[in-house]
Amino acid sequence: MQQTILAFLSLMIIASFTLNQNRDVARTYGELVDDELEIAASGVAMHIMELIGNRSFDARTIPDRISSEGMPTGSDEMSLSSSFGKYSGCDLDEPFKDAIQ
Repeated sequence: MQQTILAFLSLMIIASFTLNQNRDVARTYGELVDDELEIAASGVAMHIMELIGNRSFDARTIPDRISSEGMPTGSDEMSLSSSFGKYSGCDLDEPFKDAIQ
């Protein structure tokens, strides 16, 4: 009887230890996923800030190619997915790259 109680007690201790180990592994995995998402989000934020920083500040900083061909006057000129962000051969996302080779 005493051996059965001791065996049952040891099984309970091992089960609680295993449960705590599994919780720790799950928590660690969740933290790794959170860290990876934070890194990805900071990369996206840096990319967006670079895009904003590359935009023209005022009329004097507009690249010559865009100034010579004119700015888009409405969204109907950029409504197609193939021409979104592009205007008259000039990519507004990268205005200093020459689209025509």
